Amino acid sequence: MLAPLMAQHLSPAQRSLVDLMHEHQFGRIENMPVSELQPILDSNLKVVRVARLGAESGRAQGTTGKDFELRKQVRDLFERLERLQDGTVIRLEFRHGVPFLL
Repeated sequence: MLAPLMAQHLSPAQRSLVDLMHEHQFGRIENMPVSELQPILDSNLKVVRVARLGAESGRAQGTTGKDFELRKQVRDLFERLERLQDGTVIRLEFRHGVPFLL
């Protein structure tokens, strides 16, 4: 199965993860369960927000509409989750609302 290319092809769980990263911009997600290839955003999930000091606090543009092309980093993330299938992501770092380190 190929990773989705457009936001409209994301499952609701995948879209929630993309929206979470976009909302916070900088930080990490810890202890995210993955079940049947899907991220589970439940009470076990820990979101650690990071503030960039001396930087503008404006939100990044690009994910506010219903459909948009997914960045390569987002597609790579979902490809990795597909390989994991069922398990736990211990740490997912994101910068500028985009996954950076898994």
